[in-house]
Amino acid sequence: MESVQDDELSARRAASRRARSLVVYRDDLRRVTVVVNVEQYRWLGEIELALACRTWGELRSTAPADIFLEILDFAGFGDLADELHPYVESGESVHDLSARIASWEIRNLLELPSGSDAFRGHELDPVIGGVYPPDPWMLMAEVLNRSAFEWYERHWRKCVEDAVADDVVVAKLLAELERVGYIVAWGEDPGARRRGKPPTARVS
Repeated sequence: MESVQDDELSARRAASRRARSLVVYRDDLRRVTVVVNVEQYRWLGEIELALACRTWGELRSTAPADIFLEILDFAGFGDLADELHPYVESGESVHDLSARIASWEIRNLLELPSGSDAFRGHELDPVIGGVYPPDPWMLMAEVLNRSAFEWYERHWRKCVEDAVADDVVVAKLLAELERVGYIVAWGEDPGARRRGKPPTARVS
């Protein structure tokens, strides 16, 4: 009995730590330091790994089902992604979706690229447009409380207007987040590799 209670207590503590854990990375493309939660950072990283796949077969066999649907949408198969979404939500894997994909292809007289066809994630950028990578401010609006978000955005924009580094503004934001109990860790920019730049990680 005590073991079960200990396990439940450990699980609650782990969930609490995840909820209070943030990842910070520098988006050099947009020249902004981004603050996201662990789940957002995982999602960004998994999409980037999927975009780096060399063939459609590799994509289908390695990408998580929800990420595979994201890629389908990026690649112009949004109708199929919408049709498969409820099944992915209920826990089906990409492998489990093969029959549903084949049925969609027959009904729509369309075919997805075959498994051996080259997958060129970098060529999806024009299609991704305003969808991916997501606006970092939209990501941060989901994480930061309103006053912190507005303070950071206002002071960051002032730095941009004055053409000065935003290091002091970022340091103040992170100090405040840590003061109110968040655990903040620096990570790599998830999109750096796809853009052909070596990722850089900072140590807090």
